[in-house]
Amino acid sequence: MADTEAPAPAAPKWLVWMPALALLVTLIGAVLTGGGYISKQDDHDRRIEALERRESEDREKRSEQIVDIRERTIRIEARLDALVPDERRAAR
Repeated sequence: MADTEAPAPAAPKWLVWMPALALLVTLIGAVLTGGGYISKQDDHDRRIEALERRESEDREKRSEQIVDIRERTIRIEARLDALVPDERRAAR
């Protein structure tokens, strides 16, 4: 009897490279994801520094405004004391 079974078809040659290709794609994805994460961290750091800078500037402005208000209040009180007769000042 002659061998009537057909030989099994051979797997394509590119199929041998599939595990290496899958590993390469996985590594590239991990590198891109890590780069995106680092980029986000840098952006967040930059924003936090800008907010801290703005906060310190606002704090300085508020301090200057408080000093200005106190100086104006002192001047107003001095003018009022000059306008109020001595008898009223004693009654306070």
